This record gives sequence, C-alpha cells and structure tokens, in this order.
Amino acid sequence: MEYSIFQGGNFGKLWFSEDEKACAIVIDPTKNKTTWKGILWDLKLIFKCVGLRKVSSVMKREKKVKETHPNENTFLHLWYLGVDPQEQGKGTALLKAIISEAKNQGKSICLETSNPRNFPFFCEVNGFEETAVIEDFGFPIRAYKYSSK
Repeated sequence: MEYSIFQGGNFGKLWFSEDEKACAIVIDPTKNKTTWKGILWDLKLIFKCVGLRKVSSVMKREKKVKETHPNENTFLHLWYLGVDPQEQGKGTALLKAIISEAKNQGKSICLETSNPRNFPFFCEVNGFEETAVIEDFGFPIRAYKYSSK
C-alpha cells in the first residue's frame, strides 16, 4: 500500500471521502515521470512484495493493461478505489467527485478490475464502458473507461 500511496502522491492525487471511509488513488499519466526516487520505490516493491521470480509476469500484465489505455495522455488512471466493507456505497460519492474533476480537466477515466462484484458498480451505476477483457493471467482483468465528453 505504501507504494500505491507514493505513486498517487507523486504522480496524481490521493482522494478521501469526508468521513475517511473510502479512498482512491488517481494517477495522471502526464505527471508520471521516471525519477530516481520512483526507481527506488519500484525496487522496494520488487524485493519486498513481488519477488524476483514474478517480475516478468507482473511486467507482462502491466504491459497488457497499458495497452487498454488511450495512446494520448487525455485520461486519468483510477488506480485504486477502496471502501470500508461496512460502508459500501460510500465509494459512489467519491467516484462522482473524481468524475467531476476529470470532466473539468476534459479527461476520461480509465481503470481495471478483476473483482466481479465491481463490474456492475462501474458500468450500471456509474456509466463506465467496458473496453477490454484480458484473460491471459488465469483470471479476467476488465478494463473500463468513463468518457467525460
């Protein structure tokens, strides 16, 4: 989680609901630059979480995910949206605030999830469209996009 907070804090924005029962990490690709500090965090992630044996498969998965993103940097990447399990539904208000900011910037929002419970939340409840399904890794990863236009 520290890695994700670093990414959001340095290359995007960390979002919290007013009651702090929901949070989100949004990455702005226009801010996502290679830095020495970022490389150190990547190495820390590899050695403490991923492990050297899994680096190749993680990199393949990341490449497949990035292929679902638009080529231009006219989007925000919703990297993480978490809600206290006893407070389900609070993520909708936070997501609406993120959507509002994306609209103000004239950007779309892209995200990925492998949790089937999330599929209707993004499509039916919040107006995202499914853009791809990646089946290469033993479980489906679904990519979604919210167009602000």
